[in-house]
Amino acid sequence: MTRTIDSEIPFAPPMECLPVASLPDGHGWAYELKLDGYRAQATRTNSGLRLQSRNEKDFSRKFPQVFASLAEALPMGTAVDGELVAFDESGHLNFTTIQRRVHYHDSVNADSTAAISSSVKS
Repeated sequence: MTRTIDSEIPFAPPMECLPVASLPDGHGWAYELKLDGYRAQATRTNSGLRLQSRNEKDFSRKFPQVFASLAEALPMGTAVDGELVAFDESGHLNFTTIQRRVHYHDSVNADSTAAISSSVKS
């Protein structure tokens, strides 16, 4: 099916990690670093920008800086799937910092720098 740039982009449930005895090998396999954060998907269509959790919950209010950056950066008809992560004052990834943001997003103490590690699909 061919999509036009103004068509909706359906939510695509992310693949989850599975424990295996050994990693698959050969052509067609790619691996990515596992980051400790929250899986998110952003889509930009004529209906607007959506930033959602892997369970399709709205993340736009919990991560307003990420949402605003995506609004500026994503061209129409784009989907981004990635991990929202936070860094502590030392520049190290820190799950507790982003977890606070999710649970207490309107608290001053939960303010953190969030980044998205993503793969872009258009």
